[in-house]
Parts: sequence; structure tokens; C-alpha cells
Amino acid sequence: VPMIIWEGAPHVICGQGPAPAAATIEAFAGHELIPGTGPLAACVPGAFDAWMLLLRDYGTWELTDVMAFAIGFARDGFPVVPRLAHALDVVTWEHTWERSGSRLRNHVLADTYERLARSPGATREARIDAARDAFYRGWVAERMVSGLLSLDDLARFAATVEEPVSFDFRGWTVFKTGPWGQGPVFLQQLALLEGFELGEFLGVEHVHTVIECAKLAFADREAWYGDSAPVPLDLLLSRSYAAERRSLVGAAASGSLRPGGPNPRLPGSGRGERVPG
Repeated sequence: VPMIIWEGAPHVICGQGPAPAAATIEAFAGHELIPGTGPLAACVPGAFDAWMLLLRDYGTWELTDVMAFAIGFARDGFPVVPRLAHALDVVTWEHTWERSGSRLRNHVLADTYERLARSPGATREARIDAARDAFYRGWVAERMVSGLLSLDDLARFAATVEEPVSFDFRGWTVFKTGPWGQGPVFLQQLALLEGFELGEFLGVEHVHTVIECAKLAFADREAWYGDSAPVPLDLLLSRSYAAERRSLVGAAASGSLRPGGPNPRLPGSGRGERVPG
């Protein structure tokens, strides 16, 4: 979970868990692609620690009061559309969801949250940290280990607070996460759009220009973004680069993936493949 919060200034809370240490190329031998669901696809679940960090450092409520809402939804159920219910049936390898008509319940999750909500401690902050410890280094972690995910993977993880990436657009400063959360894609779109007169809102020219700029920004995402390698954000968000890329927006819609920058690479068949500039 990526969060952007304001506490006198903008901050980003990164709740994106990494892949397990055992998720090596060799571990996926026999797979053309890494599976999209199931134990082999699981990363460290970072959302819980991000929520707890947000509550501890920026909130005032007690853990029990905050978790009461999630416990209620899990215990009593919530209405969902049929396609969501079907998707859960397909991807859940350990059946914990109970479907009754159009409502879903998860008693295992409710029990888990209730026990976490009762985590001991002398202060509000200590009780929250006790829940975090139980989740990543205690009884919850022991139940979560599956596939490539290990206790060491869980124990090493902690959500972090970092500075956002920003772009000034026509009198507004827009903040996003770093490239691990693909947030700069939107900033790149703004940098490209800055040089256009968009015309009537949602008119033909407006829609065409916005979509073509989005295609260029997402092509750069495919070629450059990641969380374990340098990403040339200074270049990708520069106005000189935007001006260069803006010239690719023509009167006709493009069907090509056209990343820019020096020697752009796109993933393909398990290796980076160079793409003509």
C-alpha cells in the first residue's frame, strides 16, 4: 500500500513488501512467467505494517477502536459483486472466505484481527508495536509462511517513511510516490501536457492529447521503473525531456510502445531487450 500524507509537509509511507529472498530465477524454473497468483507469487505483505505505522506516528486512536471496523466487516460480511466473489474463489489457495448470497465473510481474518487488537503494552504506541511484532515476527508470521515466503523475509520487513516526488504544473505542486509505486507516471504526463493547449474538456482533441501523453509516460514506466535499480527520475521529469518527447504526439493515435531516455530496455522472455530510441 502506498500512502501520501500531510503532516506539515507531504510524506510517503511505503507499505510495498519485497519479494522473498528465495524468489530467484532458479526458483521459477519451468515457468514461462512468474505466476500471477498463489504462493509462488506472494510478496511480503506490507500493508499491515504501513497501517500500523500510520496509526502510531500520525494517529490518536487506540488499536482496538481502529480495528473494530475491519473486524466487523470480516465477521458480519460485506456485499460484493459476483465477479469479485468468483475471483476470490479462483485465487484463494486456502479457503477462508465464506459466501452467503451477495455477502462475503472471513471468520479467520476476524479472529486474527481480534487477537491482534488485544496486543499488550503500557502505552498506545507499545500496543501498536506489539501487534506489528506479532504480525511479522510472531504467531501471525508463523501461519503465513508458504511457498517462497520465509520467517526471515517477514522479520526483516518494516514500512518506511520517505519524501515524495513532485512536479509543478500550472500553479499546482503535485506529489507522488517514487518509481516503486509508479507514481511518477502521472507526473510525466503532466510534464508532457504542460506544453499543449488542451481545448474543450473531454473534447476530441483533449482526449486524444491526454491519451497519447499517457502512452509515452507508461512506455517509460515499462522501460525504467523499478524498486531495486537506479531510475533516472531527474531526466524523466525534466522539462527538456518532456519537450523532446512531446514532439512524438501527432494527429493520429500511436499503437507503438515508445520509451525514451538513453538505451531504454523492455522486459521480454526473462531478459531485458533493447528498444530502438
